[in-house]
Amino acid sequence: MNEIQLNQRDWLKIAVLTSTIIPFTLVIFFKTGFTNPFVIMATTGLAIAAAGYFLSWATESLQTLISQALSLALLAIIQNMP
Repeated sequence: MNEIQLNQRDWLKIAVLTSTIIPFTLVIFFKTGFTNPFVIMATTGLAIAAAGYFLSWATESLQTLISQALSLALLAIIQNMP
C-alpha cells in the first residue's frame, strides 16, 4: 500500500483548519457568545469553509488510491447528504 508522507506545511494546514472547529464547538454546544449574531455567523462560516477544504483535500488524497472519477463521485455523494 502507498504510504503518504505529510510534511510540515501539511501539518500546519491541518492544525489551522482544526482550530477553526474549536470556536464553532464553543458557540454551538457551550452557548459561549450565543446571543451575538455576528459571533454565530463568523464561527459557522469558518467551520463551513474548513469542512469544505477538508473534503476537497480528502478527495485529492483518495485519488492516489482509487480512480479520479470514483473519488469525485464519493465527494458528490457526501456533499449532497445533508
